[in-house]
Amino acid sequence: IGHVLGDASGLDTDALLARIKADLHPGQLAFVDDEDSQILAISAGYGAGKTRSLAAKVVSLAIANQGYVGCVMEPTGPLIRDIWLNDFDDFLEAYEIPHTFRASPLPEYVLHLPNGDTKILCRSFENYQRIIGLNLAFCVADEVDVVNYSITSKAFPKILGRLRSGVVRQFAAASTPEGFKWLYNEFGSPDALTRTDRKLIKMKTTDNPHLPDDFVERLKANYDPSLLKAYLDGEFVNLNTGQVYDRFDRE
Repeated sequence: IGHVLGDASGLDTDALLARIKADLHPGQLAFVDDEDSQILAISAGYGAGKTRSLAAKVVSLAIANQGYVGCVMEPTGPLIRDIWLNDFDDFLEAYEIPHTFRASPLPEYVLHLPNGDTKILCRSFENYQRIIGLNLAFCVADEVDVVNYSITSKAFPKILGRLRSGVVRQFAAASTPEGFKWLYNEFGSPDALTRTDRKLIKMKTTDNPHLPDDFVERLKANYDPSLLKAYLDGEFVNLNTGQVYDRFDRE
């Protein structure tokens, strides 16, 4: 059903976090270091390092909330398996973080830490009702703008209502922006900009030093300028209308 790696004896969590942070670029580090914002997000281009940011954030929040429960959310159930489980397994093993993984009935990790085990549930936005009744210390969401806005707008307040235990209670998300959807509404809109309980960190594709040399040039060759603002720079742009008008010249 699962596997176990290592134990918590002798684990130095300060040294562990220092190792993890040393491998992050500035945008990722700002995301992981922020434990004051109640609602935190990354708006990033393709390949900017969103998933690694989330993995580092989950471990950081697990250490800050030892003995409590957190949750990781992907847009759908299959994406939990195809994206999160593979990448998080690699992350935990690379940094030799002691943990147990259980695949059934729903996937979950337990990080074995010196002051208590932290359980990390893996759930999907499409079945967000399954978190009702849980007491969570933190929730981390991946590619939130891929989810239909009708779902995220209902799920988000439900998730916030679950954050009622632990030491560092935080909702953290990362996504490439898909126009004016959930990410814009909660972080980029005029109303959101007046809120003091949230923070948005923008990361460009070019911030990631580990990408293939030709990755950015291939995107530039195949996307129009407005798409590049979103998919390279993490900016909010209209992806549904105006695709021709911005370059129209009657002459």
